[in-house]
Amino acid sequence: MSTREILESVGIGPGDAVGRAETRGRLESLLVRYRDSGFPRARVVALWKLVREGRTELRLLIDEGAKYHVGSVTLSGCRGVSCPELESFLETRKGSLLRGSILEEDLDRLLDAYENQGYPYVNLQLGPRWSEAGAIDVRVAIDEGPRVVIDEIRIRGNRTTRKHVIERACGVAVGDVYSQRVIDRIEPRLLGLGLFDEVRTGVSLRDEAGSAVLDIRVGEAKTNSVYGAVGYIPREGKAGYLTGVLDVAFGNISGTGRSASARWRTYQPGAFEWTFTYGEPWLLGTPLKAGFSIYQDVQDSILTQTVGEISLEYPLGDQFWARVAGWSEGVTAGSGAGGLIRGSRRRTVDLGVRWDSRDDPLNPGRGHRTELGVAYGRKRYEGHTGDAVRSTIYQASENLFVPVARRRVLALRMAFWWLDSTEREIPDHEQLPVGGAESLRGYGEDEFSGWRVLTLGAEYRILLGRRSRVQVFVDAAHLDRRLRVSGGWVDREKRLFGYGFGLRSESRLGQIGVDFGLAGGEPLTEGKIHVRVESEF
Repeated sequence: MSTREILESVGIGPGDAVGRAETRGRLESLLVRYRDSGFPRARVVALWKLVREGRTELRLLIDEGAKYHVGSVTLSGCRGVSCPELESFLETRKGSLLRGSILEEDLDRLLDAYENQGYPYVNLQLGPRWSEAGAIDVRVAIDEGPRVVIDEIRIRGNRTTRKHVIERACGVAVGDVYSQRVIDRIEPRLLGLGLFDEVRTGVSLRDEAGSAVLDIRVGEAKTNSVYGAVGYIPREGKAGYLTGVLDVAFGNISGTGRSASARWRTYQPGAFEWTFTYGEPWLLGTPLKAGFSIYQDVQDSILTQTVGEISLEYPLGDQFWARVAGWSEGVTAGSGAGGLIRGSRRRTVDLGVRWDSRDDPLNPGRGHRTELGVAYGRKRYEGHTGDAVRSTIYQASENLFVPVARRRVLALRMAFWWLDSTEREIPDHEQLPVGGAESLRGYGEDEFSGWRVLTLGAEYRILLGRRSRVQVFVDAAHLDRRLRVSGGWVDREKRLFGYGFGLRSESRLGQIGVDFGLAGGEPLTEGKIHVRVESEF
């Protein structure tokens, strides 16, 4: 290496204040660079000379040694895994420059290959043979150890969840050959069920023949919850009104992993909605997760909307899921519709994928949740004999959680929704509602709607505990709306934003949340307050 490259590697220059211990660490970095450049026998000696008080001269004596290439690579002792298969993992090959870091990575790949094919106790011995001609023969002696088979699975800590549920979800069965890759996946698989808040695994060898026990210890989470929220919406010149939500969920019925929930919400005077859902985690013993839900929205005497849905979800990995659903929607016009709303029936097929890497679903400190979906539907109005209305709904959302300091998290949110329909006048109840605690704080619940909507949100969170935090937030939304004017229809854009602060706190009742949101340009007295209580049991 040139003098300039050496000085860059050492990182010490005139006037720098460094101690001898720090200097030794920097010289070790220089030797690593030499080894990666084909000089495995390079040596560096540091000589210190006191010039005057507080001033020291550092001299480096460098013996680079010969530059080595790989003469040959030989593996011995490979019986359970073939030598040609192992050689395919190596980047160190005959004629290549000898690089220390690459050789270390090669050995790690050999260990991984063995551990994932049933040999967790493999031992590698590196025995190089040096040549004065600048070549080195790399020899790796392999002691494979026993081939390990899981003969028993022991599960501990499950007071409610049944043993067969954990065995099915962990991805390992009695008789399986040991694989470190599969063992490493057990924890995220079980945590992803939402039934546990702690999972630990261990494998112990029973005998020299390779019989082993897989030990899984779990800490069960509280999977049942009751959630409630109340909001007060003031109105200029009129009395304000209350909005509210009540949500009851059972996440591990009889310890089987089955789930059910019921939700009721009122969002405007005389308007309310309710939902019931049921989930089957392993349909007929397969990895398919099946779900059923029924939803009804009653808007005073204007209309009643009823939706029934059946869905199937299949895991593509520990963090990926694919989804297909079919739903049927019926709309009945009420006596107060005044002929502006017609009864209709719609059938829809919905396809989607989800990627979730959050470290905690309720109060994440890092990770993200990404969802993409498209739904195709056909609708017919009562008494209409012409072509059906065709519609396609495109959806995308991203929730990103970035740690910025200890117990400090930046939470970013984006959601996009686009309804592409052959119908010029899209009914309000089919458009995406925006406003309130879950989309645009500082505004009333579902105060706006549009056929194309983009919502954005940013929160700076200070995590106070596992379920507690304080936060400041900014929300924004862009809506495309279609308005009736004389002579036809016109599309209009609307941009909104809100900001505020909130907190989440643990209590004997559960998690209590309070958000204060203020719409952009509104006085402080027009702020919206949302109070929520979520209790787990």
